[in-house]
Amino acid sequence: MLAQQGVRALLMPLLCSPPNWFSNLPHSHPYPAALGTLLALSAYRVLGSALSLLGGLCSITCSLVLPTAFYLRLSWGRLTLPRRVGLLAMLALGLALVCLVTGMNVCELLPACREKYLHPGGPAAGFALLPVA
Repeated sequence: MLAQQGVRALLMPLLCSPPNWFSNLPHSHPYPAALGTLLALSAYRVLGSALSLLGGLCSITCSLVLPTAFYLRLSWGRLTLPRRVGLLAMLALGLALVCLVTGMNVCELLPACREKYLHPGGPAAGFALLPVA
């Protein structure tokens, strides 16, 4: 009982009140906030493409490729031939989607590729699979 009260007396000030440096941070140190703002403004142009690259790569891999590959690995011996072919086709489709989405996002990040393939006539022209001569 006495040990619990001692631990509670030691931990309550730490849990209930913010540290002193945290409450004084915006007033005493404007440089981290300014540096973060400058970094965000400079990266704003490519931030959407970078997040799209990460999201497309990770979401397709985690939702389609990995579950199919694990299911194939665990149940290969008891699957019939049509089921094996179907699962291998789904795995191939997932890998093709990963390559396509990653390639499009990398192309969006590179200025020469973006102007040649994605926006040949400007941003309003849309998407073109083949380069415009």
